[in-house]
Amino acid sequence: TMLNVWRSLQLALILLPAVASYAQRIDYRTRDVAKELNVPWEIRWGHDDWIWFTERAGWFKRVHPETGEIKKIHYETEVYCLGERGMLGFDFHPDFPDTPFVYIVYTYGDSTTVPDTVLFIEKVVRYRYEADTLLDKTTLFDGIEAYTLHNGARVAIGPDRKLYVSTSETYYKPQLSQQDESPNGKILRLNLDGSIPEDNPWKGSPVWSKGHRNPQGLFFGPDGILYSSEHGDMSDDEINIIKPGKNYGWPLVHGYCDKEGEKQSCNDSSIVEPMVAWTPTLAVTGMEYYNCDLVPEWKNSILLTTLKDQSLWQLSWTSRERR
Repeated sequence: TMLNVWRSLQLALILLPAVASYAQRIDYRTRDVAKELNVPWEIRWGHDDWIWFTERAGWFKRVHPETGEIKKIHYETEVYCLGERGMLGFDFHPDFPDTPFVYIVYTYGDSTTVPDTVLFIEKVVRYRYEADTLLDKTTLFDGIEAYTLHNGARVAIGPDRKLYVSTSETYYKPQLSQQDESPNGKILRLNLDGSIPEDNPWKGSPVWSKGHRNPQGLFFGPDGILYSSEHGDMSDDEINIIKPGKNYGWPLVHGYCDKEGEKQSCNDSSIVEPMVAWTPTLAVTGMEYYNCDLVPEWKNSILLTTLKDQSLWQLSWTSRERR
């Protein structure tokens, strides 16, 4: 499945069209590009036509999609990897490689005591890429709480040249999602130097939106709109259209405002309902906009991967509902 490209223990399933019938149904063949990797988390196509990716254990690498050659670029010794913690999302500077900055979010902390009781933190860092290595690490944002489960941590640079970071409620502290002073359970928006933009919805705050539960998908559509996928609890996995200053409900509301106990919170807190919600849950994770000619059946779609059944979902752009 395509999930193995983005989220599993091997980088696989480069899809190649084989035969297209009159009904535009396409048969595909698959091949492994690289094996025996340690939980690839973020995967991006590079300017050099190599696939660049993070491994949760702390590696930043790139792989040639045809030959399978892997080049190790950087190992971050500060990364603490356990459960869902580790080296997570990344993105390139919009002028890369002329401005050779790489932005990464990862978990670190003191592992000298019982791992689930010590304080683990996520931070956003910037490196300078040079000659197949990362140099000059600069911390841009620090102090995001982390836990064995639920670390969110996707990174996307928008058409406004701002840095967006998804963060989680850390599973055991759902109340953080509604606390304005906490960076957890939020989508954060930063300038590329780590400072806080003047036009953020709360002056002096990095918070762009709140009320999120473990958002693990983040991308900008062709219309410049930011989309996020997030895990529900026992119900209501979501895809959301992210708008500045809005509240997406967690833990007050699960999915749509359709339960009696949620309606008052929706009215009082101006909750934004999801574009799509699933019950039973799918364990939605990485997603991207697809508009290429290689697979014409997928053009103008959101492609979404899931963890529960390791599946790839296509959501038609023309049929999606905006709320």
